[in-house]
Amino acid sequence: MKVGFCTQTALDKTGRELREFLQPDLPPVGHMGECIDNAKVSAFFRALIDDSGKTIKNVPRLQAQNGQMKKMTM
Repeated sequence: MKVGFCTQTALDKTGRELREFLQPDLPPVGHMGECIDNAKVSAFFRALIDDSGKTIKNVPRLQAQNGQMKKMTM
């Protein structure tokens, strides 16, 4: 949150695939509470992935390093 990835303007720092997936109004990082809320986050992403028609392995993943978003390789 401190580096601004929870805002829509952070879409400029993402790759094309993630930007297309999130546009027009979702930020690349969504804050859903403290670590005890992991079940809520898991349920949210499961519903999002199911609705998209994709499998979890085909959804783009990112990690933040030094204030920059980088696509994770699996």
